[in-house]
Amino acid sequence: MLDTLKTWLISPHVVDVALGIIAIELSVLSVLARRRGRPLLSSAGQVVAGIFLLLALRAALAGDDALWIGVFLAASFPAHLLDVAARLRR
Repeated sequence: MLDTLKTWLISPHVVDVALGIIAIELSVLSVLARRRGRPLLSSAGQVVAGIFLLLALRAALAGDDALWIGVFLAASFPAHLLDVAARLRR
């Protein structure tokens, strides 16, 4: 049983599950934001940066070319900067 769990945890599918959970979370937050009349964009930079980091992890676990890992990591940086800038404006 532990070997199966270990194998699953180091597979790219664990990232797929995490991305699915994020998609569900964003859907719920979007509905709640609409009901309250508030914009959802306040945490968009943080979410996008996290998604890119998860995609980099998935590429690494899948054994993809290092170029893709670098692309996803590089893409997370501007999203992170946008998040920091939004937080500083508040």
